[in-house]
Amino acid sequence: MKKIAKQSELYLRLKTAFVLGVLIIGSLLLHPIAFLIVFGLFFFMIAYEFNILRAGFRGLRVKYRYWINFLSILVYSVFFYFYTVSAFPHNLPGLLLLLALMGSALSVLDMLKCSVASMFRLPVWLVNLFYLGSHFAMLPFLFYLLPSPMWMLIFLIVIWTTDTFAYFTGKKWGKKKLYPSLSAGKTVVGFVGGLCGAVLAMIVFHQHLGIDLKTAFATGLIFGLLITIGDLVESRYKRLAGVKDSGTNLPGHGGYYDRFDALFFLLPYLVLFMLYFY
Repeated sequence: MKKIAKQSELYLRLKTAFVLGVLIIGSLLLHPIAFLIVFGLFFFMIAYEFNILRAGFRGLRVKYRYWINFLSILVYSVFFYFYTVSAFPHNLPGLLLLLALMGSALSVLDMLKCSVASMFRLPVWLVNLFYLGSHFAMLPFLFYLLPSPMWMLIFLIVIWTTDTFAYFTGKKWGKKKLYPSLSAGKTVVGFVGGLCGAVLAMIVFHQHLGIDLKTAFATGLIFGLLITIGDLVESRYKRLAGVKDSGTNLPGHGGYYDRFDALFFLLPYLVLFMLYFY
């Protein structure tokens, strides 16, 4: 029975991943604006799930309203508009990037249970406006920096390869837990497998990205590490809220935040990657 349950879970994961993959890749091939619209909807759902998680944090009272989700989407929409007109204000992207990196750092400190990381006890509207909004805004800005929209597909493949390698190596050989107080499923072997997947993907596409093998290897390790950290940060929120998944809308994966936590966390660093190398 246990084996049948595992096969059923894997089937659901693959089925949902296939549908999402067709939607994401299809919209990207259609036009970058179609892709950004699709992810605008995804981000709205991530904001919704994030607010629900915060409402369940022990010792934290969050007064939830649907309109709060629109604060983060408002920031995203402004950057979406700037992308469509191919012109960004001189200092605004840098300011939002700084806010995203600060929020990223604080979320890691919070994940490590450092007492100084109190950002997620701020009013929910403030977190939506600056933390979620700054991360979401990096996607249109990233497209503005990309020489080709297909580079976005490469970055997504890096994330998917990392997740896939981590999942299957962890399921097959993983025994020692990576961070048992946050995630019961993540193992050291799975973490190493995810790093190998990220490095392999970057090496495969290094010529398309115009970087040498050493740089591909190094950035693959960094991306693999950041993807894992992003997943652990979300696991911290779920532990605080006392739930297994951020939602139930994606069979086999949980919620939208469960599925796109890596991309959400990685976006400001992808922008840094483009700014540094190109």
